Amino acid sequence: MREEVAAVHEQIEVHECAGPNVEAWLGREPEDEEWDAFLQTTPLGQYQQSSMWARAKATEGWRVARAVMVAGEEIVGGFQVLYKSSWWGGIGYVSKGPVVEQGSGELARFGVELLEKVCARLRLRALVVQLPDESDAGLWGLAGRGFLNYAAGKVIESTWLIGLGRQHNGTQKAMTANTRREVRQAIRRGIRVREGKREDLPVFFELMRSSCRRQQTRPNPGDVASLFRLWDAAESQNCIRLLLAEHEGVPLGGLVCIQFGRTMSAWKKGWREMKGHPRPNELLNYECLKWAAENGCDQVDFGSFDDVMAVAVLRGEPVSEESKASRHFFNMRFGGRPAILPAAMIYIPNPLLRLAYRIVFGRKIRSSVERRRAMDAVGQAAHRRVEASV
Repeated sequence: MREEVAAVHEQIEVHECAGPNVEAWLGREPEDEEWDAFLQTTPLGQYQQSSMWARAKATEGWRVARAVMVAGEEIVGGFQVLYKSSWWGGIGYVSKGPVVEQGSGELARFGVELLEKVCARLRLRALVVQLPDESDAGLWGLAGRGFLNYAAGKVIESTWLIGLGRQHNGTQKAMTANTRREVRQAIRRGIRVREGKREDLPVFFELMRSSCRRQQTRPNPGDVASLFRLWDAAESQNCIRLLLAEHEGVPLGGLVCIQFGRTMSAWKKGWREMKGHPRPNELLNYECLKWAAENGCDQVDFGSFDDVMAVAVLRGEPVSEESKASRHFFNMRFGGRPAILPAAMIYIPNPLLRLAYRIVFGRKIRSSVERRRAMDAVGQAAHRRVEASV
């Protein structure tokens, strides 16, 4: 393994905070099969850290660099950073990383040092980091290492998860009675769900645009070409699925899913309103859950959830009437639970730029710190309750 890594990576000089047998290497190739294999075998590995995602983002101007930690013949951690030039210098983003063995304080400290080293090696003005979903943020101590709460943009910090059993009928029982009835009604009225192909992506994009127009938002990704790039990057690994709900050959809704490890991510959805037909979303979600359960996934991740709703649900409080009209409440009808994700943090090496960031975003940073303290407290309390019940 060490020889294979050295062939396409350059060594990074670091202190031996993780032990004398752990080395760090930096690679810049879009493809890294050893890294992908490591991600697939660790509970903290997510598709945003994979070669597939790097290839998909490359056509949008993002370059990739990967820092890997190697102990003997094994990769034991690391991270993938996507970076590009901006009007004020290079910026980078580590999404769902670094990835190390859960609970390893030594590797976490090593990972923070690597973040700083790679930021300097790539000459980045700023590096945004959001740890993997199941990471113990306290173990990393980013705030004590010069990282600040990210307040210059919006990053998803809560999501909705549905656990899956080996039998799909267990998943059905978690759905509300009304949702199960609407699924049966959709089937009786002739709505069918089929697995789409690459040539169906323009149809899906129009469905997504239709949803965005009703929600008065812009589609993300913003063009069908981006969908084609993702499909081409992911299809070789057989980890992308397109589900299309149709009535008499007319597409009513679609759902793009990404499978990575034992998680199925319901990545993007779109649907059109047609009088006289039930909405296809109930059947789409049902088929997504069914497909994931039958193909060995442990959970379905809906990718995002409203932060306020997440805190309310975890506290056992009722959901507001306004929230019940949202897409987030729709996903709740299929069972599951909210999850509080790690906060997004930003590292700015230059002290003057770091001071400028504090001044410009001072109020937002303070608000973010307070909000995250409340969210983390609720999330930790919920986690303790789950552990106690096991």
